[in-house]
Parts: sequence; structure tokens; C-alpha cells
Amino acid sequence: MKKIVLILAVVSLMVLAFGGCDTGKKGSLKPNLPPDVFWASIPPDSCTFGVAPIVAWYGTDRDGEVWYYHYVDIPLTGLPRSEYDGYRSNPQTIPDTLWTTVEATSDTILLSLEPTDTITEHSFFVKAEDNLGAESDIIFRTFYRTNQLPTVVLDNFYEDSETLFCLSATTPYWDGIVLTWHGEDPDNSIFFEYYWYIVDRDDPLDTVKRCDGWTRDENVVLTDVPTGSYFFYIKCRDDAFAESISPDSTYLNIVKPYYDITDSTVDPTTIPFKVLIVDESSRERAIFDIPSEETVNEFYTGIFDELVSRGVVDEYGYFECPDPEHTDLSKSLLAQYPCIYWHNADASTKRIGTYMMAQIEKYLNSGGSLLLEGRKPIIDLFGSSTGATFAMNYLGVDQFHRAIETWQNSRDAYAFASAVPSNEDYSELTVNVAMVDSVFPNDIVAGIPETDFIGSYEGTSGGVEYTEILYRIAVSPEVASDTAYADEYQYYNNRPIAVRHSSTNFRAALFNFSMFYMDNSTGAVTDAIATTLSWIEEGMRRERTGED
Repeated sequence: MKKIVLILAVVSLMVLAFGGCDTGKKGSLKPNLPPDVFWASIPPDSCTFGVAPIVAWYGTDRDGEVWYYHYVDIPLTGLPRSEYDGYRSNPQTIPDTLWTTVEATSDTILLSLEPTDTITEHSFFVKAEDNLGAESDIIFRTFYRTNQLPTVVLDNFYEDSETLFCLSATTPYWDGIVLTWHGEDPDNSIFFEYYWYIVDRDDPLDTVKRCDGWTRDENVVLTDVPTGSYFFYIKCRDDAFAESISPDSTYLNIVKPYYDITDSTVDPTTIPFKVLIVDESSRERAIFDIPSEETVNEFYTGIFDELVSRGVVDEYGYFECPDPEHTDLSKSLLAQYPCIYWHNADASTKRIGTYMMAQIEKYLNSGGSLLLEGRKPIIDLFGSSTGATFAMNYLGVDQFHRAIETWQNSRDAYAFASAVPSNEDYSELTVNVAMVDSVFPNDIVAGIPETDFIGSYEGTSGGVEYTEILYRIAVSPEVASDTAYADEYQYYNNRPIAVRHSSTNFRAALFNFSMFYMDNSTGAVTDAIATTLSWIEEGMRRERTGED
């Protein structure tokens, strides 16, 4: 009986201990209290702003922690007044989708100036949420936004007379067409957003390219713009989302090379291999009488007719460029030829300078290739640091040595008699003595006077990037056997005189002597040109796209 009474007593105590949790007495669970939210001191109610303000708040919770804040900005413009006032009198009716959730106690609020307003009224609401999901009452303040319109300024322009190569993708040598800009705003907008687009100059309603949407980027790298004449437009908007009155613009004259093998639709194994012959020879500036223009043209067209018949070249064109520092190479013309064959046959010492060098550099950067030959073809490049850099980066030549600095006033000692191959694919090239004697009447040895030699980077041909010496100088026997010129012979003989340079984007070869004055009676000159052009074509047909 005592055991039964004891059991009943224990059960009664348990009921008292665990029962009645909603009585509010000591030991019972209390309901969660909602948090409170308050405005910080800034900005006060009814402020007017010319830029986006930072609005601050804070929250407290008597029985927990504030984890989140929710805010919403509602402009009056665009809403019926009754709906706007309804949100202010009963903010719980504001749709959930309009609220922005943050953990911070402040944020930059992008108060808009609506397009039809000179001043726009805004109601800004905020509420707090605690760790159990309870929300505070909603508080709000009224703000006003005014604004002065921003302007956008292009930092770089292209003239209407300028034509630009454009590839489908950037490469290690072609950076794309880069345009930069910036915004200006009398209200000192905290940011700018930009929108650019390209329209056809003949049909302004035809937009050929545009950005994906408003962006804060202040530059664009254009690629894959088709051949044509365009206007590039850029407009901006400020932190009130007010757009500039008018866009800024520049001309864009675009040429897309047909040999652009960054284009996935171009098959580099089947595109035609066409060569443009550029004849730099000048009769007006020559210091000696040289063969007629017809004779020079006949020499080179005869060689290229043979190359076409052999299948080395698919077709070729001819362009006269007697004054390279005052001649524009049409990019529309160059874009039709993946290779330039540049030569001169005169006796002048005025050659490619920095102006023409810049044009050739842009062509090579676009993926074109170059075979350059002639008498002193790069002598003027080494008069400037940019020219020397071009010679090194694009031709593989890091030194240039003038023969006249070695043997002053001894014309008969400048005796380049033949080019001896350093590559097994080439054969020896000897001077055409009769041709040289007809052009250089004071020359008394069987060699071309004042033939300069070069220095080059030497590398292996196992990779894409390399420079290789093709030919070296052989001095005429008269000089080699004359003990009075023993030192000069040692200095001059066997020096590099022809190189070829391979890169990821182009191939280039330099023959620092004129093929026109070499003996082609057995076809040696034709064979040397054919071998070099085949090597260039091999590079063109090597599959590479983008950042190879």
C-alpha cells in the first residue's frame, strides 16, 4: 500500500513540473517579442538630394538579435496618388517582391529622377527582422531627388580617313579595337553607367553591334565587326538613372581580312595564298641610273608568273610605292592578300621609316606576313628606338651594321659578291655582275657596294616562335685576296644578311640585299623566293585561333 502511495506522489510531481506551460508562471515559455527599428541621425526627413544618398538605420531586439533589414524605395511618379498614399498609410500592403534584404545598417539608395520630373518625391521604407523571423513595425521617410544631366566623353577617336583591321578574336599581337570613355556630372554622381552601340553610316537604323545592357565598364574591346563604315555611339546615365542629352561618337571604318583565321568559319587549309608585290623602287631619288620601271617589273612579274604556274602562289597583285613615307597602304587592299612581297631596286638610301613601319606593323598584327628585300631596306628603322624595336620584334633583327662605317671612302671594297646559305633548303645566290656594273659605274669589283649586314636572334625551328639565319655574306675574291683589307674582310665576311622570323600571328623574312641584282639565269632567285613564300604559306595555314 505504501509503494502505491509513493508512485502516485511521484506522478503528481511530474505533472506539476511539466504541465501548464502557457500559464505565464515561472518556468513557462514566453512569446517572442518583435524587434524595433529606428532611423539614424542621417539623412533627416524631407531632404532633397542631387546624388544618391547613404541612408542609415539601426535595430534592437529585447529578447534576441536583429539579423536582417528590409527596405524599399517607392517614387511617386508613375503611381496613382492614391496607391502611393496607401503604401504610406498602410506599408504592410507593399508587395514582398519589392523589398531588398540586407544585414548592414545603411546603404546607398539610388533615388531616381523620373524622366518627366524636375524633382521626384520618394518614400523610403525600412523594417527589421529578428533571429526567429519576427518583423518590426515599418517606418518611412520622404526624400526628394533633383538632378543635372550627365555627359559622356570618348577618350580616343578615329578619323574618317582611318581604316582599322578587325579580326574575330584577339591574338597576342592584335588587341582588338579599343575604345575608352568617361562620364562627367555637375552633381558629382557616385557612378556612371554606359551603353554603346554601332550603326551603319549608310543606314542609321541598322545597329550591327551593341552591348548586352547598361554597364559600368569604361572601355570596350571590339572584335568581329564586319567590313563596313560605321558610327560608334556611347551614352551614359548617372545615379539618378538620367541619361546624357546626346551620345558621343566616332567613325569606325572596318576591314576584316579574308585570311582571318581567328574566324571559326575560315578554313586556313583552303583559303587562297595571294601575294601583293609592293615596288618601292624610285627613279627620282636614285643616286645612280637604274634600269627602267618596265625592266624591274618584268623581272618580278616573270618570277611570280613562274610561282603561279608551280602552284606556290595562287595569284598576285602589284602596287607601286616609290615614296613610302608619304604613301598610305590601303587596308582594303592589304586585307585581300595574306602576304606582302616588298622590294626595292634603286640605289637610294631612303627607305621604310617610322610612318610606313607603323602601317606594316598593323598589317602583321592582323595576321598578314611579309617578305622584305632590297638595297638597305631597313636602314632608316635603326634611327629610332621604335624602329629598332620593330626590327627586333617583327623581323628578328637586333643589330644593323652599315658597311660604309667599316670601310670609309673605299667603294671598291664594299664587295658583297654572293649570299651563302645557312639553311639547307636554300642554294647560293651570286651577284649579276653585268647588272651591277650598269648601275654602279664606279664599282671596280664584282660585288654590290655598301651592302650592310645584320645581327639576329638565332633559335631552333622546333617551336612557333623562332628566328633563323638564311644567308651570310661572301666577299668578292678581289677583296678576299687583298691583304690591305684583311681586317675588313674578317669583320665583314660571313656576316648574316638574310633571316626569317616566325611568330604565333605572322611570318616575316628579310633579305638585306636586292634580288634584282642577283643572277637568276639558273632560277636560283626564283627558287629562294619560292622556298621563303612556301614557308610563309605554311605559317598561314597553321591552325590557330584566338590566343594561340
